Amino acid sequence: MALDVDSVFVPTDLVAREALARIVHPNFWRFIEEAVQQDDEWAMRTRDQLVERCGRRVPKRDVITLSDAEAPAVVRWLADHELTVGALLRDSDDRSRPLPVRILLIVRGTELILTPDDDTSLCVGDQLLLAGKGDGLIDLSEALFYPATLEYVATARVVPSTWVWRVLTERRRAGSQTG
Repeated sequence: MALDVDSVFVPTDLVAREALARIVHPNFWRFIEEAVQQDDEWAMRTRDQLVERCGRRVPKRDVITLSDAEAPAVVRWLADHELTVGALLRDSDDRSRPLPVRILLIVRGTELILTPDDDTSLCVGDQLLLAGKGDGLIDLSEALFYPATLEYVATARVVPSTWVWRVLTERRRAGSQTG
């Protein structure tokens, strides 16, 4: 009698993969633990959002902490302004387009925010579990590190990105206000 096996269960391999997942990406594992407790409607909505933003290929994962080291422009911005998930995940060349990235989980202290909406406010210290296409994750890093890029995606204002252009723009503004 032939046995048609679809998969093989190797307990030691499964335990090793789970342990590695908990060590390498503890926030990814937290997302999995929360996701399995959700209903089918949530699962389908999350799947559809990922497919819409990232396509049908398995998205890449990344974890970013909104800190001076990993997101200096965001930390400076949050000192004086509000920033939402939707504003941060905008294309740096055309902010009318969302990045092919989705935040799966925000870890804020002891609070977990599962698949946050676009209007969810971000805070310094938030850990973001991201899923997306590689180019979207690269584009996001521009907003994390460059204040001019972050201001554009957050407000649609184009501001000078170099010191020389900032000085010239400020002088031009000062001259037009006095004249």
